[in-house]
Amino acid sequence: MRLADTAFCFVFVACGLRAGKGVATPAPPSIELSGAEIFDYQDGELRAHGFADAVLYRRDTGDAKATATRVEISSHRQSAGGRGGGATWIEAPTADGNPLAQSVDGSGGVTLRSEAGDHGRTERASYRGQEGRAYGKSPVALWGPGYQLQAPGFTLDTLHDQLDLGPAILLTRGRSL
Repeated sequence: MRLADTAFCFVFVACGLRAGKGVATPAPPSIELSGAEIFDYQDGELRAHGFADAVLYRRDTGDAKATATRVEISSHRQSAGGRGGGATWIEAPTADGNPLAQSVDGSGGVTLRSEAGDHGRTERASYRGQEGRAYGKSPVALWGPGYQLQAPGFTLDTLHDQLDLGPAILLTRGRSL
């Protein structure tokens, strides 16, 4: 069952008539989910699939707060070294966002791992789906087969698959580059 379907079921039950005088009483503004599975679709196609240990969802605003999030994003594109892109996994101890606005802010040490062997870490990262943009203003460490670099932040244009690391510092470079 998708998170949206689960949320709808909870809202439906919570908003139903209560016992008593037959008058509906206002429901509390939040839904708490434990062990949530998350599906993100765009144009009928699954673009991300993940899990969170706990999710607190405010049905009055659409805001959500999740803990211990793990998301897999599938890609058919090639990575920078010509390696197959495959899947990318992103983890964050805390994620605050709004599914209706297609936005999320990960914090507490956001990590990235790709099927192609790339890894990354930053303290905070944000994603704005309607803009097709991910970004972070905290220092970034990236490493993978044949390279290791550091940057003061990043901007990723997901619509054009372009990553801007600003003035990045190349720490090591192997023969595979």
